Amino acid sequence: MSKEWGSAVPSEKGLGLVELLSSDSSQSVKAMYIVGDNANSINDDLDDPMKALDSLEFLVVQDMFMTPLAEKADVILPRLAFSEKLGTYTNIERRIQVLRPAISPNNTHAKSEGWAISEIARTMGAYGFDFESPDEIMQEMSQLMSIYGGVSYSRLEKEGRLIFTPDFSGPMPTQMLYSDKIYNGLHWPCTSDSAKDSPILYSEGSPNQRFKIIASNFQRISILDSSDYNFIFVPGRVLLQPDREVNVIRGKNNRIDRQEIIEIHYKDAEMLRIVEGDDVEVQLAGATVRGQARFREGIQRGIISSTFLFGQLMVEVESNTDPDPMRQVKGLAVVPARLVKS
Repeated sequence: MSKEWGSAVPSEKGLGLVELLSSDSSQSVKAMYIVGDNANSINDDLDDPMKALDSLEFLVVQDMFMTPLAEKADVILPRLAFSEKLGTYTNIERRIQVLRPAISPNNTHAKSEGWAISEIARTMGAYGFDFESPDEIMQEMSQLMSIYGGVSYSRLEKEGRLIFTPDFSGPMPTQMLYSDKIYNGLHWPCTSDSAKDSPILYSEGSPNQRFKIIASNFQRISILDSSDYNFIFVPGRVLLQPDREVNVIRGKNNRIDRQEIIEIHYKDAEMLRIVEGDDVEVQLAGATVRGQARFREGIQRGIISSTFLFGQLMVEVESNTDPDPMRQVKGLAVVPARLVKS
């Protein structure tokens, strides 16, 4: 990258959001360019961290709406919404997919952040920002990053597959119409045009490196009162549970409302005279989890388990006073508990 860009890549680690919004950085950081991240400033609890921006000499905000953060800016740049953009994105599955505009921009002056950053860089005399399209940015990524070496817009397009639907006016088995293209994308690493992508890592072993096995860092649970808190509560968190009914309560911040499931061993339930389907409470030190009892094969006696949605975590994050909740959200703690009928 240094060779291609004609300048040294900094070796020191940059500042994260917490550091940027702390009083310690208010004297050293003079200017910011913030793109599309309101740093939870709609949350009234975050007034103090947001005041760190008042000490800046210059603030540029690129966003789609006139947010409280944008109101602090010296310069506001209109930004394209995700549904108006052309580009690619890589998800946590390592899958690279093309993002295509679904609608025309509502604001004719709105631009992508890639375009804005390139324009600013060129105006400041920086070398290497003469991109005419997101495709050219992807080309540079392919040249500089080996894991993207075989990725290009043309290949992502070529990997698309036609899907079919019957003609509803006369749905005979042989009457099929082209309906659309489905794009599965490419998983990095995909090192060359002729190489396959890697939906599964190390499926053929890893001859060039050895893996370091790290022992789990088990933590001892402090039992508060063995007579009162005679169960261990083990929580979990998932993105989606399609077999579970969810009701979304609409509002300024949508909330998830659903019947939580409390999984227990049937013998523990018999001891407490709990029947499957009963409403129960898991009582923790300082908190209560309510749900419906369900017996699960394989769960150990003395264990209570429940799986929550990441979406519910987002609701809780909205009222979090931490300015960088996604990086400092607490882990799921295994804690002592007691179980009672509601």
